[in-house]
Amino acid sequence: MDHILLDCDASPASRVIWKAAKDLWLRCESRWPEIHFGTILGCNLITVRYSDGKEMVGATRLLKILILESAHLIWKLRCERTIKFGGDKEKYHSENEIYNKWMHAINMRLKFDRLLTDSMRYGKRASKIDTVLKTWSGLLKDEDNLPDNWIRHAGILVGMTPRPPPGRLR
Repeated sequence: MDHILLDCDASPASRVIWKAAKDLWLRCESRWPEIHFGTILGCNLITVRYSDGKEMVGATRLLKILILESAHLIWKLRCERTIKFGGDKEKYHSENEIYNKWMHAINMRLKFDRLLTDSMRYGKRASKIDTVLKTWSGLLKDEDNLPDNWIRHAGILVGMTPRPPPGRLR
């Protein structure tokens, strides 16, 4: 499992996905933690703190999301590669496909976070709007043009653009 999630050379999935996660993290934070198998297994225990020791709620939550979503996607792509494609190297995912699948997973997580703030639907179990705003602050596309509380606005995306397929430079 360690090899699949972190070191596998059979597919560029782990390299592309962990680099994308690191790049997104570094847009709002200064230091990306070194990812090991234990980091993935215990990521819900991770806490990001200010220099005075106080927890950074948004950053902590974002790091957990990035680690879990990235590891899950690496595993899903590996299963597709070995089970669905039967190990046929012609059908392996390209680096652009891998990156775009990761972007889709992160954007879906952002969408679910926004939906889970609906206190009419979820009552006391709804996510706190402030927590979601802190989690995604600094990462959104055209964030300067968004209202302070962008939760209820449609079309909010993480500010990294998908890569075009090869041969299509439209």
